[in-house]
Amino acid sequence: MNENKGATMDFFGSQEKARRQTSYLVFLFVMAVIMIILCVYLAVSIAIFFIGAKTKMDISQYNPYDLRMFLYIAGGTILLVSLGSFFKIASLGKGGMKVAEMLGGSLVSLDTRNPDERKLLNVVEEMSIAAGIPMPLVYALRNEESVNAFAAGYSPASAVIGVTKGAIERLNRDELQGVIAHEFSHILNGDMRLNIRLIGALHGILLIGITGRVLLELVSRGRWRTRSSSRKKSGGGMVLVILGLGVALLIIGYVGVFFGKLIKAAVSRKREFLADASAVQYTRNPEGLGNALKKIGGWDLGSRLFNPRAEEASHLFFGNALGSGFFTGLFATHPSLDKRIHMIEPSWDGKYLFSKSDKTREKAPLTHTTEQRPMAPFETPYRGKLGKGTIAPGATITMSPDFLMKQVGVLNPMLIAQAGSLLSLLPPELKDSVKNAPGARAVVFALLLNSDPVLGKKQWECLENALDPDSLNQVNPLREKAGTLGLEERLSLLDLATPVFRRFLPEEAEKFLRHVDILIHADDKVSLFEYALTKILRKVLNPIVSGKPDKALIQYYSFNALMEPITLLTSTLAQFGNKTVEEKQKAFDSGMDSMGVPQEKRILEKQEKCAWERLDKALDQLRQAAPIIKKRLMEGLAGCVAADGTITPEEGALLRAIAEVLDCPIPPLTLSREEKS
Repeated sequence: MNENKGATMDFFGSQEKARRQTSYLVFLFVMAVIMIILCVYLAVSIAIFFIGAKTKMDISQYNPYDLRMFLYIAGGTILLVSLGSFFKIASLGKGGMKVAEMLGGSLVSLDTRNPDERKLLNVVEEMSIAAGIPMPLVYALRNEESVNAFAAGYSPASAVIGVTKGAIERLNRDELQGVIAHEFSHILNGDMRLNIRLIGALHGILLIGITGRVLLELVSRGRWRTRSSSRKKSGGGMVLVILGLGVALLIIGYVGVFFGKLIKAAVSRKREFLADASAVQYTRNPEGLGNALKKIGGWDLGSRLFNPRAEEASHLFFGNALGSGFFTGLFATHPSLDKRIHMIEPSWDGKYLFSKSDKTREKAPLTHTTEQRPMAPFETPYRGKLGKGTIAPGATITMSPDFLMKQVGVLNPMLIAQAGSLLSLLPPELKDSVKNAPGARAVVFALLLNSDPVLGKKQWECLENALDPDSLNQVNPLREKAGTLGLEERLSLLDLATPVFRRFLPEEAEKFLRHVDILIHADDKVSLFEYALTKILRKVLNPIVSGKPDKALIQYYSFNALMEPITLLTSTLAQFGNKTVEEKQKAFDSGMDSMGVPQEKRILEKQEKCAWERLDKALDQLRQAAPIIKKRLMEGLAGCVAADGTITPEEGALLRAIAEVLDCPIPPLTLSREEKS
């Protein structure tokens, strides 16, 4: 792993690999179903001959090579597997939240006073800001004393991180940061959606064994008994048939278990090594991640989970959740601890941090929280040193298109350290308010209130007509503090409030969005920041209102098929980010050059045609593009906004909102400043 420290993780390459791995998963799944069909067909043939011999039934007409019989069995098996997978996937519609609840997780409140949980939330907050994604919901598996964690969800905006009680209490801040960085790698590299699909697909395979168990229970309860003596013989034969079929399906069910474990092992092992490598690169602290793994090896419970549903989600976890043994080792979803530690620390002496016989629950020492922790400058792989502070509100940012592209979907020590600094500088009144629903709503309203006295008064009158007095009283004290923030600090504050918004009921979400729209349209105009804020909010809340998970299926693999929305998006950035006609054309051409679009296909849309409604439709289409197309698109957008070598706060805010909608997160540009030698 050390030799990879200087390597840069390719966000779009990882996304493409995850997409291709989905195809590999489909292939393995189809092969598993074919094998199950053959096993069921063989079991039925053997059962008919065996039962016929025992009961002297006439089976002379039965042909074991009958194509019709095979098709019936194949169709029934495929139907059963498909229904099992479909209903399981449907039950996971809430994504990561459903997985966390299935595993016994309970939500960690943002205003928790527990110092261990506060430490965990501080780490997640910093990484969320540094990655430029909404803060994931954090769940604690409070019944699990082992050291483990997982990430689940359909997209970065709907991600959930779950951490066991043992990890929360036994890991110090550096170790916990290494584990959370590992999980953020799964969030950014596109692993989560693949893993949830895997849970659903494998349930269909396992349903064969479940059906066999149900048939055996029916026989054991006497459901197939007949009272008529004339039907006793045929009834007994039927019982034997059902009994034989149940036993056969139960045995075949273990074939499903075999293939399920094989598929999970094939999909997960390499991605765990990649996540470890990413975590080391993100934190530049191999000791933190390495020590977390050493504590798993030295702790009696290791990373094992005792929840009965752990088998279904074993491929999601940081460590092996199923304990040790020949079978679990042969089809383990994770590489061995020794291999993982040696990859991180090649000179490791083989000693774990706790002995196997240590029965005491030795609690890891706590470090300072984000607010208390000193932000002393330190050397990074980037030129220069880090210090406190962020760029002043309204200042432009010097940045080249190439450097901007390198920020997409990445984390690094500089970003994490500066994110901690940004968090410590946010007004406490605002930061504390976003930890509960009334406060989070009030903060959003305060952020939208215009500093212009006339427009601000008009917006306030709209709020008075829409809100109750208590809600208004919460907004008013926050107005002044909100007005001191730059645009990117405002978006970061919005990302911190996301866990609260994701817990809204549908009617709450719908009402809140309606009030936001009223406030934005009070002056009959929509600013760049207002549009950016609305897009980020709707990405989080629209799935709650509609009841449908936020998961865009890939439908476009051709760049040319998306030329119209790509042209509109690039034109919008060029028109609203520049003043003169020449500057707008230069920015547009720079974006088109970066995407390799021929001159004859370039048409800069006029500003009046760059309406927000059209942009919404364009983004909906572009969300469904393959990763390789999104990469080319983001290169063009980077070339457009940084054509003059600088990025305004308005351009940065709109670009971040677009990137978040496209699931191509960009960290706050004020944190990712380009150093010039």
